[in-house]
Amino acid sequence: CSVPFSTWLSRWSLWAIYIAHFAMNWSNYIIMQWLPTYLAKILSASATSLSITAMPYVVSSVCGIGWGHLADRLVQGGSSILRVRRLMTLIGLVGPALCLALFTEITSLVLAVLVISIAMGLCAANSSGHVCNHADVAPHHAGLTFAIANTF
Repeated sequence: CSVPFSTWLSRWSLWAIYIAHFAMNWSNYIIMQWLPTYLAKILSASATSLSITAMPYVVSSVCGIGWGHLADRLVQGGSSILRVRRLMTLIGLVGPALCLALFTEITSLVLAVLVISIAMGLCAANSSGHVCNHADVAPHHAGLTFAIANTF
C-alpha cells in the first residue's frame, strides 16, 4: 500500500464509517450472542423453540436486498450517493436501537422474535449505507478501510 497507514486513521470521513460500523457490529453481536440465552432464561423458551432465533437472519437477508433496490432507486431518482448512504445508515442504526429499547419491555416469545426480526431487517439498511461507503471514500483501498472498521 503506497498510502501511509496514518491516512486511514486521520480522515474524518473514514472515522464516520468506522464509528457507524462499530455501532452496527455492537448491536449485531449483542443479538447474536445473547438472544438465545435471553429467550431461554427470561422468556422461558424451550430448547426446541429456540430454532425460531434464525428468523431475524432470514428477515435481514431479504430486507438487505430490498434496501439495496431502494437505495438504487433513490440514486436513479436524483438523490446524491452521500445522501442515500446517510439515509440508509440512519435507518440501519436508529431503527434497531429503537427496537432494542422496545425489546426490553416484551414478555412474549413470539413478539420478542418479531421485534428482533424487525431490528435486523432495519439493520440490513446499513449494507446500502456505511458498509458500501468504503468504495466511495477509498475506492482503491476499500478492503483495507473495511478491515480497519471491522477491527474496532
